[in-house]
Amino acid sequence: MAAKTATADRPRLRDRFDREVKPTLQRELGLTNVMQVPRFEKIVVNVGVGPEAAKICHALLERDVCTDYRGDGLRISPHFFNTEDDIDRCFEELRSLL
Repeated sequence: MAAKTATADRPRLRDRFDREVKPTLQRELGLTNVMQVPRFEKIVVNVGVGPEAAKICHALLERDVCTDYRGDGLRISPHFFNTEDDIDRCFEELRSLL
């Protein structure tokens, strides 16, 4: 079976995970069945930004960057439909606010 490649329906992060990360995990963990390899289901990054987390979260939303906050941490949850450019832009906007 031919390897799937990134398309509009199959984002690059998913493709990269399947091509590079999954085989490496299988090899390094000594797994004999590909179904044993941990799946990539979701990512949550918690960035400690201090007591202004709510204010920063709302400022990012005004710039079309969706995040959430808990206490003094900003929660960033990219998914397979996000591009690397989306993630870079999120952190560029965050950097400009800090």
